[in-house]
Amino acid sequence: MNKDWWTSERQRMGYVVSCLKGKAHDQVRYNIKDGVVLFDNVDAIKEVLKSAFGDIDAKATAQRKIFDMKQGRRPLTTFLPEWYAVAKLTGWDSAALISHLRRGLHENITWRLSLTKSKDMPTELTQFMDLFMDLVRTCDNECRQVNANYFKKSTSNSPTNQLPGLQPTSAPQLPTPNGADLMDLSATTWGPEDVVSGRRPQNDAERAARKAYCTAHGLCHWCNSDKHRSLNCDTAPWNKGKA
Repeated sequence: MNKDWWTSERQRMGYVVSCLKGKAHDQVRYNIKDGVVLFDNVDAIKEVLKSAFGDIDAKATAQRKIFDMKQGRRPLTTFLPEWYAVAKLTGWDSAALISHLRRGLHENITWRLSLTKSKDMPTELTQFMDLFMDLVRTCDNECRQVNANYFKKSTSNSPTNQLPGLQPTSAPQLPTPNGADLMDLSATTWGPEDVVSGRRPQNDAERAARKAYCTAHGLCHWCNSDKHRSLNCDTAPWNKGKA
């Protein structure tokens, strides 16, 4: 409703009430005395009608709400179900919803997603959600296998140093281009010569640099092969004993 049509909120409420008929008018009649609408504002009238009849335009409400949904510091297990419940009501296709979801995810997760090759990026929403959940799980697993104390180091830090991944207390902090990692990677690099030599990283900073290089170039994080991911590497220690 165009607010500039009316000079006061009381006039706007009078117009809204005049548009209501039957059961809808019955819901607000209790707060009309001698032709004067006693609600505080038009929004208060709308809330009464919503409580009685539900959201009369759930699609439009969901489309407005999804613009403001951000993961922030919350774990994916909290944010994702809430986001998906709203997404289903928008009526949008997968491409639009994937775009909005990427906007809402924590920057460390979107950075890791940016390293996925375009040809490997799903175009269907649920498959896209499965992809980044797998990325977080893989990183979690690798960090635990390579350095058993990786997560213990962050326990004394502020919660803002923890990636809000699958679990708020154990999700790994992914190395990011702007240095927002628990480790300072500014003086540590990993390149083709390190891959060719076959040498292993000697400290946490080198491990993180190596992981970033392998991810960016589509290499296995354990054996440097471009034929598989580390999750499926036969020589990786975390796959030992698997059938």
